[in-house]
Amino acid sequence: MSHILRSADHRVQTFKNGKQFYQYQIPKQPCCLILDICLRDQPDGQTIFRKLLQDGACIPVIFLTNNESVRLAVDLIRAGALNFLCKSDVVRNRDLLLSAVNEALQVSANRNEEANRTARQKSLLAKLTPRESETLQWIITGMLNKQIAGNLNITERTVKAHRAAITEKTGLYSVAELVRFAESCGVHPAVSSSGKVNAPLRNEPQ
Repeated sequence: MSHILRSADHRVQTFKNGKQFYQYQIPKQPCCLILDICLRDQPDGQTIFRKLLQDGACIPVIFLTNNESVRLAVDLIRAGALNFLCKSDVVRNRDLLLSAVNEALQVSANRNEEANRTARQKSLLAKLTPRESETLQWIITGMLNKQIAGNLNITERTVKAHRAAITEKTGLYSVAELVRFAESCGVHPAVSSSGKVNAPLRNEPQ
């Protein structure tokens, strides 16, 4: 398999066992892991995969199986693995391996892009003052400035000032953009004293 992948201009790193892989630093550029379910030594393929999940690693995993372990591979797909290949099929058709790897590398690139975007957005969120962050939580409920002012016990003019600061720091103008921004950063809408997340989103003049 290493020869097949290198012949297609892929950079390949092999490992004798799971312990050797644990010592490897996963690169930041798009990559994937081809992992045999039935490794002879411990840790086995399942253990390595579940540790990757536990560590929050974003690397896509392609499992290699024999005919007896296909059902197990399907269970691992449900747990988050990207794909599985039967070894006998790879021997007969090298394109199966190349296709699976190309798909995995695209998935990896997409995940990296999403992670970078989230990191950038969180850096913007960190620029907000505590009061601006609180105001953002009310803005994404769709409330009018006057309603937000009442909930925060501040003037409507102050709310407008906070909104202007949020826009300047994030570069986002509409409520819809701020809602998407907040969701990606894990910011939840404020809840009124009645325990409800308030009014539906509406267009509001800035």
